Amino acid sequence: MGKDLLENQKNTTTEQTLESLQAAKREAERIAAANQIQTEFIANISHDLRTPLNGIIGMAERLRRINVDPECTETIECIVQGGHMLLSLVEDILNVAKLGAGKLEINHAPFDLRDLIEGAMASVTFTAQEKNVALVIEYENDVPHHLIGDHNRIKRVIMNLLGNGVKFTDRGHVKVHVKELNREGDQIKLQITIEDTGVGIPKAVQSKIFERFETVDQASYKTNKTGAGLGLTITKAFVEELGGKIWVESEENVGTQFIFEITLRVQPAKIAPTRWESEHPEIKILLVSDNPQLTEKIVHELGAEQVVTMMADQAVQLLGENRAQAIFQMILFDEAINEGKVFEFCQRFNQNHRFLHTLKIQIGAKSQTAVQAEFSTGHGFFASINTQGENGTFQDHLFEMFSKWTAHQEKQRGFLQRLNAKVLLVEDNLLNQKVVSILLKDFGCNVRTASQGAQAIEMVKEAHYDLLFLDLGLPDMDGISVAKKIRALEKKMPEPQTGLKRSFRFGRSKIRQREQPLPIIALTGHVTQEDKEACLAAGMDWFLTKPISADVLTVCLTRFLLKDEQRYKISLST
Repeated sequence: MGKDLLENQKNTTTEQTLESLQAAKREAERIAAANQIQTEFIANISHDLRTPLNGIIGMAERLRRINVDPECTETIECIVQGGHMLLSLVEDILNVAKLGAGKLEINHAPFDLRDLIEGAMASVTFTAQEKNVALVIEYENDVPHHLIGDHNRIKRVIMNLLGNGVKFTDRGHVKVHVKELNREGDQIKLQITIEDTGVGIPKAVQSKIFERFETVDQASYKTNKTGAGLGLTITKAFVEELGGKIWVESEENVGTQFIFEITLRVQPAKIAPTRWESEHPEIKILLVSDNPQLTEKIVHELGAEQVVTMMADQAVQLLGENRAQAIFQMILFDEAINEGKVFEFCQRFNQNHRFLHTLKIQIGAKSQTAVQAEFSTGHGFFASINTQGENGTFQDHLFEMFSKWTAHQEKQRGFLQRLNAKVLLVEDNLLNQKVVSILLKDFGCNVRTASQGAQAIEMVKEAHYDLLFLDLGLPDMDGISVAKKIRALEKKMPEPQTGLKRSFRFGRSKIRQREQPLPIIALTGHVTQEDKEACLAAGMDWFLTKPISADVLTVCLTRFLLKDEQRYKISLST
């Protein structure tokens, strides 16, 4: 009897444990499904926001290039800056999704904190001037300027808090105060306070101010100042990801202080800027090397201000980031990385649209200093540089190659303008359609447009195009379906007879033979890895994220319109 009772109790316990495990599994699946829905929703919102931004930024940047009236320059710059500020807000929305999925990435690099604060303050200068609110920086003398940390996240935190301060202040000032709390070795703990003399935050809601989608009650402010409630949530998340903490102190009708503390590294002291830092301060360089001796040599010659160092496995993580553009203008690849297969490693960067326009150079003791013939195929390094020799020799060679690269880019653009390429642009947003058409025409392209997928398919049947830019979010069918139908049509086309020249309403192309597949470039605001994989699986050749810049178009058109011998000709003439 007792034995049966024990057996029953054991079975009951086992069943309860299984039920608990199954319940936990169901809950985990529910959370995963909810996160997936949120990610897809955020991606769609991102697309909808990036689409008009593409038009605003594209037109403004074109005006900046062709404008000859100095009086218009400031106005154009305001439009460009405003567009990029809105683009930053889109990034905030994406960061909400990353927070939920635990995919927020931190990247450490050298930066000047004082310059960073001044840059963040520039984003609110116009609004502050309109309201007659003073902007003040109090940077204590013992705080170093040159630090190492995730400057993009820090700038976003300060911009968010400055934006709040100016928004809720109608008189007085908004001030950034920076002071040192303590220092151990090269680690420094800072306290940064953003203070305003605005309306203040009621004590009843101060504890909830950092919660997602939480805003201060409008009636409490006695004003019409509202918001989405995302900025402070993201701000708090960024500070905590950086290993810091943030809190608020406020008194109604007196003002508010947002205070955060973070620990950063102090950059090694420098006697004077290097030649590269002095002549090309705008060019940020990524050095990919697992060799500490080589890293030290390059950083010493070029300067810690300009060079960010990463080991090979760290550099690979850059390929998965959802940024519109690359954050480096030049990448130096150590010839020894990837077990000596550095060429294959470089190809991974060439296959990422954000690094299309980035100068890539192989370096090492075995490398020969020269422009590389492999670059003519569009898949290799532009050049290689030998790192042996006296101090300063490497820097001299780098200046030489950078000069050749700049000349190469100019010749490449001129060559493209003479091709008169026939391009089909499929985009339902008329503003974006106009912007991208103008950019393509600047390259000498003969552009035709379509607003729907079915229309595009018929146009491909009737004419010969050299390149197709295809938006994913079309009204009648998605771009992936359009790409699949075009690829299916190409397979059904009969083989051309020898000597037979087919004519098309749009004219024959001198670039692409009719039997060759039509290069299809996805043009979209979607930025997830899943979207990219779906595009490639559907038969598309490339993936460009809005907003599209002239620089990205330059390399994209070069890759898909110039033949190998044309690239080689340009490369040799550089």
